[in-house]
Amino acid sequence: MKETNQKPLYIVACPFFENGLFSIFLVCLSHILYAFKKGYIPIIDLQHYANQYFKDGREFKDNVWEYFFKQPAGFRLEDIDKNSNVIISGSKMEASCFNEINNGIKKALQGKDCEEFQEFFNKIEFSDEMKSFLSREYQEITKNENEILGIICRGTDYTSLRPDGHHIQPDSDILIKKAKELLKRFKYKKIYLATEDEKTYKKFQNEFKDMLIENKQYKYSYEKSDKNKLLRYIKVERKDHAYNLAKEYLLSIYILSRCRYLIGGITSALSGLWFMSEGFKNQIYTSFYDTGRYHNSNIIRGGRFLTPVLSIKNIIKEKFQKILYHKRTTGFNKY
Repeated sequence: MKETNQKPLYIVACPFFENGLFSIFLVCLSHILYAFKKGYIPIIDLQHYANQYFKDGREFKDNVWEYFFKQPAGFRLEDIDKNSNVIISGSKMEASCFNEINNGIKKALQGKDCEEFQEFFNKIEFSDEMKSFLSREYQEITKNENEILGIICRGTDYTSLRPDGHHIQPDSDILIKKAKELLKRFKYKKIYLATEDEKTYKKFQNEFKDMLIENKQYKYSYEKSDKNKLLRYIKVERKDHAYNLAKEYLLSIYILSRCRYLIGGITSALSGLWFMSEGFKNQIYTSFYDTGRYHNSNIIRGGRFLTPVLSIKNIIKEKFQKILYHKRTTGFNKY
């Protein structure tokens, strides 16, 4: 057991039935920030709570957070023992810290300094495997070209289902027009488009031809039969598809974080851009369209994740036949 100096271990314990990678990331960031403010040691648990990114056959066996990132304080679930002082988080974002992070993103996009978050950024690290993958792929894809316009353009289920409360996305034609305006102003050399929408990607290819850098992210054609489905419910015959989808999306946002110019719609991926670019400190120009939010009470959703949620609370309760009061316990064995 690692020495904690009696600091409580704060288990980030949230089920993510339908959340995308950076929606999960943003919620976890809010809990990590909260834990550091309280003097707790955060441990992200994406092993015992539902999420869509387990590798095939590894549901509730792997900690999905650790596919992509290191634990923010160096402690893992395996470090918990009967002497640990444990606090279980709430099941949603930590609201005050969630708002603080979003305000930090807005501040950075306005070109203001984000020094107060620098120490926080330093605590979030990629896993060794992911760090190597991102570095290798970035160099291969961009050829170390710096003068790149990065664009986020969501489509498919986001713009079809118009999820209630989410930011309205700009039309691809608006972003194409903006890209052409910025080309005259900055004379950038290449464009990198982060999108999961095959139709949108082809439209940019037709407009910009060889200027468009290849994006290896899996893209959906989103046929009529899929119009009322979230992407996670569209079956794709590919080994470890969900995991690879997240890995490719992470690469796309990583590449964007190194582009000198950025435009697009506001999505939870901005949290990843904010973190990876260390507050957009290397960007010359950033512009993200804030055109309100969708209000759609009739959104059609896919079914819930049907596999039982093997929460850490249930594991502890099953092992020791005791109820956790006020979301905390002070004695349980390794599981």
